[in-house]
Amino acid sequence: MSAFVISESALERNALILRDVADAAGCRIVLALKGFSCWPCFDALSPWLDGCCASGLWEARLARRRFGKHVLTYSPGHAPEEIAELAEISSHLDFNSLTQWSRFREEVMRHPRFVSGELKCGLRVNPQCSTGHTPIYDPCAPGSRLGVTPEMMQGADLSGISGLHFHTLCEQGADDLAVTMDAVERHFGHLLSRPEISWLNMGGGHLMTRKDYDTAHLVSVLRAFKTKYPNLEIIMEPGSAFAWQTGFL
Repeated sequence: MSAFVISESALERNALILRDVADAAGCRIVLALKGFSCWPCFDALSPWLDGCCASGLWEARLARRRFGKHVLTYSPGHAPEEIAELAEISSHLDFNSLTQWSRFREEVMRHPRFVSGELKCGLRVNPQCSTGHTPIYDPCAPGSRLGVTPEMMQGADLSGISGLHFHTLCEQGADDLAVTMDAVERHFGHLLSRPEISWLNMGGGHLMTRKDYDTAHLVSVLRAFKTKYPNLEIIMEPGSAFAWQTGFL
């Protein structure tokens, strides 16, 4: 019989590093289930985190039932038959394109949780800034359909949208995030300054628990950004950073 062997103390060590960053930078950090979804470990992680990021209905259900905090859901393609349940169990529901948001906007905005403010809706943006080294993992590569480009956003009706979401990194450091944030601000800063935009999800790929990761630089970058946009709630959703070097044969 095969099994995953995971060190609970190593998990907690990693979670504490991320919790320290969240406290120092004044942001929220959630667990990306596509990076680590071993739910028997959730009891060790949940005290330190603000919730989970789900990439679809099944992960959203897992987060709601096993983690019990905020559930942030994003998928490149939401199925029409799943929208009602996603609206019922998500705290943030993000859409990949203006067309996708237009398709589901009326249904979502009629939902009682959206009306009450319990459910917030966001839009993934493509800052067209590549910092990675593996093209297959680059969501900003030419021809990518992940997120809305600056050109597409011009004159767009963002009624019902209260946040933006970008995800461009893959196990990278704070310097790469800083470069990406400059691009996000250059292309979408005018939107982040709008009073109706209250949060920014910086996605995953932040490998904060790697030995050479400069968490002090990360905190400095995030705090400087929050100084420019004091009304924005910052969310980060690393996945593999939680499980980094916690498994042993």
